[in-house]
Amino acid sequence: MQRIHTLLQKLNDLSKTDSDNISAIDIDLMLDYTRVMYADLLEWKNRKQFSENLAPTMVEDSVQDETESPSIPSGSAPSVELTSQIQSFEAPADQIEPTTVTGTDIRKYIGINDKFQFISELFGNDKEAYDQVLDNLNKCTNYSLAVEWLDEHAHSRYGWKDDQFAVQSFYDTLSSFFASR
Repeated sequence: MQRIHTLLQKLNDLSKTDSDNISAIDIDLMLDYTRVMYADLLEWKNRKQFSENLAPTMVEDSVQDETESPSIPSGSAPSVELTSQIQSFEAPADQIEPTTVTGTDIRKYIGINDKFQFISELFGNDKEAYDQVLDNLNKCTNYSLAVEWLDEHAHSRYGWKDDQFAVQSFYDTLSSFFASR
């Protein structure tokens, strides 16, 4: 509220100048002050409405019909009924496919944070080495072959330690990948 008073004071000061002597910069300042004040007033109004909607209400003996949608204060925007629009876009339940991660690429099992951790901690920031190792792991037919390949080609080459968290996480991801195949 204090900022609104300050903005009003600034607008008042700028408006007192002679209209022939007002510069384009002064007009731009008044426009900016007005925008900020408008945004502050909207925020204040929304907070006020929000807090009023949180206040406990007394429910009398009447029960609201379940088909009736609750009213949401919308300020100056017109109310829109969304239920009919939503129903027309819903897919039949028999056409919805499960959202499990499957496939032949281990990259689908590695999240973005893990990817950067693996590249940084396991491959010395060498993305090409990371990609080559994953390409070779994708060619393996089972977990034990993948672990054997890693032991021969990556473990000692990149200085992995078995107690290293990133190494354990990488092997866990590898295990999940082959378990889903």
